[in-house]
Amino acid sequence: MHNLKKSKSMMTGILAGMFCLAAGDDARSQTFEQATPGAGSLDKASFSTSTPASVKAKDPRELWMIRSSRNMQTNVTTVTWVLVWKVGDLLIAPGGAINSASYIERTAPRLPHGPGFVVVAYSVDRGTQGVTSSEIYAQSTTGNGAAADVYQKGLVPNSAARILFDSGEARFPRTSTYDGNVSSIIHFQADPKQRWPMFFTVIGTSKVGTLTNVRPSDILVQRAKDQQPVVFRTQEQLGLKNGDVIDALCMGNDDREFAIFSLTRTSPSASGYATVRGAGLLTEDPTNPPPVGPGAPPVIWTPAASMELRPASDELNAFNAGDPWHFGNPCSRVQNIAHVFYQQIPQIGKTLHIDVVDTTASRCPGFLLLGAPLPAPIKIMGCELNVIPVLTLALTIDNLGFGTISLPIPNNKSLVGMAASVQAVILAMQLRATEGLVVPIFK
Repeated sequence: MHNLKKSKSMMTGILAGMFCLAAGDDARSQTFEQATPGAGSLDKASFSTSTPASVKAKDPRELWMIRSSRNMQTNVTTVTWVLVWKVGDLLIAPGGAINSASYIERTAPRLPHGPGFVVVAYSVDRGTQGVTSSEIYAQSTTGNGAAADVYQKGLVPNSAARILFDSGEARFPRTSTYDGNVSSIIHFQADPKQRWPMFFTVIGTSKVGTLTNVRPSDILVQRAKDQQPVVFRTQEQLGLKNGDVIDALCMGNDDREFAIFSLTRTSPSASGYATVRGAGLLTEDPTNPPPVGPGAPPVIWTPAASMELRPASDELNAFNAGDPWHFGNPCSRVQNIAHVFYQQIPQIGKTLHIDVVDTTASRCPGFLLLGAPLPAPIKIMGCELNVIPVLTLALTIDNLGFGTISLPIPNNKSLVGMAASVQAVILAMQLRATEGLVVPIFK
């Protein structure tokens, strides 16, 4: 094992080599997918003469996937359109439209349980400007339009919003009146083999499958392609009012399924959340079981300001949230599970502090593996090995159950866009291991 007291210059050299070795093909590209409901939400003004004819003709009950892959080194993006959910899949009656959609997949970034990260990808409605000095404001005032762009922002740790997907990449036009309109964001990296269960809300109809009297604030779910949609949460269970419209939806998939959502700014319930309105996010309390009857009003998940939006006049149109950096599963024989995380964004020229916590393993030795993710986990003594190490560092868990390793990241621009993976192994009476954690490098 390497001793942490070795010189900073030696560590810097080792770390630089480790990041170069760990950067594979996936580390230099980002894949992002968004689903755009049909003409009811993505109107004719969203298209240009170069948009494929099959896309222009789509039905508002369909969901098309815009699959975008960006090479982070060349900044070149490739975009393809794929019809994924057809008219008959969700059994929405004619005249209706999908207003928001979300699904939980096997490879979904999970909302953190304990120490973790929250990253959001989101789009805004037409007329949204964002707070001054934000990228959203720049796109809405001098750019090619904000409504067809998808932005990514870290909430934990906090980071500025940046464009993840630009409207020009999907050939959406910008005119003096309109820009494109992205209405549902499915996932950062979607699994092409799974499209169910699908959670969604509808507008324009009250009939979906065998359901009648469906309202825009009822959340529906279809568990499989050949099953009938059912109500996941009624308006009353969510603590909402008549006239409320859920405009954006993301399903949390921590210990149980729960909804995070945004209301339209004109929804009656939105007026009760001055810092949220239609630009922030609400949620049912994920720590409580769903109510059988009417539920308590939703709680604030994040205010509009944290999305760099203005609650009084801006509006979210779609979002997705999760923890895209952790992978694999931690193991522990007790209730408290070991976790690895970092509090600040990894940036060149700065020191990254990687923290490990396992409150039942006080004063135990261990080590931190730095390297590349394994294609499939290897089972060792009941735990998963998720990282093949290029570098191994000694680690000690203190009497409070915490351990920290500090790693200086070289001030080398060629490292930007690369990524390494880490995992901690704790040598307690029984072996314990954290999940894997991706460490992407930013400027």
